[in-house]
Amino acid sequence: MLNMSSRWSPAILFSALCMVLLLASAGCSDGSSNGANSTSIAPDSGFVTLGITDAPGDDAAEIVVVVTGVELQRSPESTITINFDTPKRIDLLRYRDVASFNLLDNQAVLPGNYQWLRLRITAEENLQSGSYIKLRDGRQFPLYIPSGAETGLKLSKPFVVAQRATTRLMIDFDLRKSVVAPPGQSPNWILKPSLRLVDLLEVGALKGTVDIAALALAQQTTVANCKPGRVRP
Repeated sequence: MLNMSSRWSPAILFSALCMVLLLASAGCSDGSSNGANSTSIAPDSGFVTLGITDAPGDDAAEIVVVVTGVELQRSPESTITINFDTPKRIDLLRYRDVASFNLLDNQAVLPGNYQWLRLRITAEENLQSGSYIKLRDGRQFPLYIPSGAETGLKLSKPFVVAQRATTRLMIDFDLRKSVVAPPGQSPNWILKPSLRLVDLLEVGALKGTVDIAALALAQQTTVANCKPGRVRP
């Protein structure tokens, strides 16, 4: 503590006080990080939270996609690129229905109208360390996106990011339609994504029960043949 009664001149006291304030401000930070490279947050920034989920698959034990970053197209002349410090390895089979994995969590971006977003995916032919599918019998195959290294996975759906507000987006995969093993591509399986981008502020949910016996009767079948499924609009 400075002793104001000591024999210091006003100029020296003022300089010492400025030095204390400078050191204090240099040690302050918000400590927040989402694993992505980002610029400083402007006072009028908006925020984006981006999740990923999928419809149930049938024969796979794991379907892993390796995401290295996200691109957001704000205008024809402005693309925001967010590169992850460490690639995110996401087993899509773990994130079904209400479960999701956050790719971005309140990421600060410029507000405005956006035209599309793109996932940068590591899914190259014959690459064992990239995206892959593992079957229930233990066999594992690389997932290959033709031209994926250049184009990634693009979702052409406009969305808006408002100032000081959070836009919550969800990428919804349908793995039943997305993963195929065409003849002549061994050992690769091809990822031809069937996916959509959903703005969570524009959707809701319905919950209820179904009388299976009445449904079976209406369909002229047995209760055993009535199996639950997912309705996709």
